[in-house]
Amino acid sequence: MSSLTRREMIKSTAVALAGTAAWRAVAAEPPASAASGRIPLVHVADLYHPPQDPDDHIDLATAAALPEFDLRGVLLDCSRKFLEPAPAGWDVARDPGFVPVAQLAWLTGRAIPVAAGPLDALRSPADDARDRPAREQAAITLLLDLLETELRNLPTEIHHTRNETYRVQLLGRLNHVNALIPIVKSVIGR
Repeated sequence: MSSLTRREMIKSTAVALAGTAAWRAVAAEPPASAASGRIPLVHVADLYHPPQDPDDHIDLATAAALPEFDLRGVLLDCSRKFLEPAPAGWDVARDPGFVPVAQLAWLTGRAIPVAAGPLDALRSPADDARDRPAREQAAITLLLDLLETELRNLPTEIHHTRNETYRVQLLGRLNHVNALIPIVKSVIGR
């Protein structure tokens, strides 16, 4: 098994979660995203306030504005060096990007779950980040919650779905989400 950085793990899982939309199909009681045809999306960004790299704010606004996406949450992948002022840090002190996400939520009139991950790189592939403060484990918890919610929102009667194409798609999606949860849990040791 190759080692992943925390950013690679979070991004891979978020992309995979968004990819589960390929398996979404209409069934007896389709999840809200399936009924609307929108792709569930978890946005992962190194978003800061004030901006360290303003294109991250534009990326977030774009993800929220595109009608084909259902923005399920934002995971903040912030680094300590951008939170501290120079000379120890980068240039000026910043905060993780909770403010821009809250502003976007207000502008769009909807709740957007947001959480920050560990501020320092994992020390090894076996590092489960459990020794980090609870606030640095929030993105891990949110990601798992979003995956488990996705799993719960799948129709329970997949085998009784009349259309074989939908049944195959739903079973594939179920297998995909079921495979993702243990991977994330094993990477973070939970």
